[in-house]
Amino acid sequence: VPESFGGWGGSMSEAATTLEELAVGDASTALCVAMHYQTVGGLAEAQLSQSPQAWPASLFDELCWAIVKDGAMINAAASEPELGSPARGGIPKTKALFDPSHQEFIIDGTKTWTTGAEALSYFIVPAAIVQQGETIG
Repeated sequence: VPESFGGWGGSMSEAATTLEELAVGDASTALCVAMHYQTVGGLAEAQLSQSPQAWPASLFDELCWAIVKDGAMINAAASEPELGSPARGGIPKTKALFDPSHQEFIIDGTKTWTTGAEALSYFIVPAAIVQQGETIG
């Protein structure tokens, strides 16, 4: 977590050393923490560079404080039966349909697994947005 959001602002070298030490004791735990680092790092990079993919500042701030104060963890629930891992590209079969009457998205789909799911406080759920019956990505 960046220092400006209450974290230690650790370096890649420090993260790698931490993961290496964790892996000596439990490789599965190290994998879960690595996925958490990857997710938080990507979100932080988007936030700090003011990327169009950045979360609203208040939401990112809330996540960072939950990580710092409560040890919260986050990862993406991305793998699907037909798509597999989206690392190679592809549009998710999971759909997000906006409900204007409630001002919220309704998410409908199936995810097959998420690394560290039992330990996670937050999940990012990739979904294709549907507008007027058409999937727009």
